Amino acid sequence: MKVYLERGQLRGPVVTIGAFDGIHLGHRILIETGKAIARARRKRFGIISFDPIPIQFFNPDFPMLLTTRSEKESILDLLGVDFIYYFRFDQKLARMEAKDFLKQIVARINPQVVVTGKDHHFGRDRRGGVYLYKRYFPEVLVIEPIRLGDVVCSSTVVRKELVMGRVNSAWRLLGRPYRFQGIVGPGHGKGRKLGFPTINLALVDDGKILPQDGVYLVRCHIQKKVYPGAMSIGPVRTIKEEHSIEIHLLDFAGDLYGEEVGVEILLRLRDLKQFTTADALSRQIRRDIELAKKLVVSL
Repeated sequence: MKVYLERGQLRGPVVTIGAFDGIHLGHRILIETGKAIARARRKRFGIISFDPIPIQFFNPDFPMLLTTRSEKESILDLLGVDFIYYFRFDQKLARMEAKDFLKQIVARINPQVVVTGKDHHFGRDRRGGVYLYKRYFPEVLVIEPIRLGDVVCSSTVVRKELVMGRVNSAWRLLGRPYRFQGIVGPGHGKGRKLGFPTINLALVDDGKILPQDGVYLVRCHIQKKVYPGAMSIGPVRTIKEEHSIEIHLLDFAGDLYGEEVGVEILLRLRDLKQFTTADALSRQIRRDIELAKKLVVSL
């Protein structure tokens, strides 16, 4: 997949426009529809997006991302997208009227067909919409929102589900388990003392959103191998507003210090609890591990 960073002239492709954070099932419909049109007309199909995406630009101190830029590009490449064209999202673009943004797209890319969601909005104060696309592009195909039951499939909804700890719902909306990358670093050794050694992870990209504090069943990708595990996400008592990510890998023994780990979050096992004794904590961890072993067989 070709990547354009506000450079390069394209002529007459089929495109869809947006942040595409998470690349959920709604995004997939836009992509597959655009690809089909492009193939039929012997055109290239691509995504027009932003770097950073708007929610990241407007909330720089809060982790909001479902996919990093590199994750997004990897997924789009696997989906068979021909190119992604990034506009740099800064104060100038944030203040730009929707019609002026579309004029830039016409000048640089001149798409012949735009595939868009019915509820898509863009431009200053999100004033632009489908009606404006139809003024500037030769052909606009509007796709109805995708629903799973009563839930509209959107990046906003996926973020909400993760924040509430409903990772199985996020999985359904994304079409795959939610994933993040971490680097194994030093821990306090409490798990090892209890007989359940853990790896302690620091996020590779601290802009990624994490699910609600709790204990989760996960699948870890390490050195081209996959290991199930039980993950605990919770506050670090000695450091205000920071969280620890600890994972006990099932049926694994070894030193992973410094290794990068890809973590897929599969199911929420329970809320965090306070334990008055080490024995009580040890018994609960043992129950968590036994439950994780039973559940991973069915996934």
